[in-house]
Amino acid sequence: MITGIVVALLLAVIVFQYMIIKIDKDKRHEAGHDKLTGLCNPEHLMQKMKELPDKKKNRLIIYSDIAEFKLINEIFGIEKGNEILLKQADIIKKHAVDGYLYGRVGEDHFVVIADEDTFNEEYLYECRETLQNVLSDSVYNVRVCFGIYRTDNMNESLSFMCDKASFAVASIKDDTHSFIAYYDDTMLEAAIKYKTIVDEFDDAIKASEFKMYLQPQISAKTRRLTGAEALVRRIKSDVPNLMGELEELRKAGFTIEMDDFGSGYSSLNTLKDINIDVLKVDMGFIKETKNVKKSRIILASVIKMAKELNLLIITEGVETEEQVDNLTKLGCDVFQGYYFSKAIDVNEFEKRYLYRKKAG
Repeated sequence: MITGIVVALLLAVIVFQYMIIKIDKDKRHEAGHDKLTGLCNPEHLMQKMKELPDKKKNRLIIYSDIAEFKLINEIFGIEKGNEILLKQADIIKKHAVDGYLYGRVGEDHFVVIADEDTFNEEYLYECRETLQNVLSDSVYNVRVCFGIYRTDNMNESLSFMCDKASFAVASIKDDTHSFIAYYDDTMLEAAIKYKTIVDEFDDAIKASEFKMYLQPQISAKTRRLTGAEALVRRIKSDVPNLMGELEELRKAGFTIEMDDFGSGYSSLNTLKDINIDVLKVDMGFIKETKNVKKSRIILASVIKMAKELNLLIITEGVETEEQVDNLTKLGCDVFQGYYFSKAIDVNEFEKRYLYRKKAG
């Protein structure tokens, strides 16, 4: 009987020790892994990087970003967002081979560290196709982009490598035809340039270097107010490389207009080199001239060209009803000029157009 008790006690001790070991193991696993996907978290991933046997081997850091993921959560709910993340995690596990490291490093960001000589881009294509179909019952398509950073130095920090790969992602975010980009140093230069421009504009705003005037814009079809051009003039500007600056502002969501087209710097050659949204035709085309027929032919050609380039056409300098009628026949979209109003300050614009509209 004593022997039986001893055996029972030994078994109890063994079970107790096993439970302690398991609990400790579970805690360590939980501390090193993402709760939702079960993939490594950044801290555990960095530890695994330190344990790699050959830190000088050529490897790829594949960083993924789901476009507008926050918006997906807001529109379709967190459960649907989590479904997208779980599907991506499953694809990563499916394609991982021995020696690969992978984990979740942000809300919608995953990273795979793969040997360059064994990596197959099939994983990226399957991931894109699968995620696109998650919201198949909706008009919204999930878009995932991959930035890839090549390195032969695993002593670099994980955050450094992910930053490099994220610059590659940023380079294709506005290009709906691309979803894979490999990092190069020009991407870092572009990011620095963009930040410099934005910071300079912030400083200019704080220094009150901008003053705003509004000039109403009238629809050619309805002859009603459709909006206003905000004539924001910078009093002081030392910004170099204007073309690059305009492109960065356009990427940030600004609408870019080419003013006074047909005169000065607003030429066909300039139009060829920069991306714009609105073409404003110089008032010289509608002023009285000895060559009325020639002027009208040129103006009609400019309007036709702008239509083919998908640009909104605004004709400025409109001063008579006759000009309005002629420009309407030529296909102009919007008018602007003293026939309707000169540029006025914000308070005057609100009194003349907004308050009157409410009163009516």
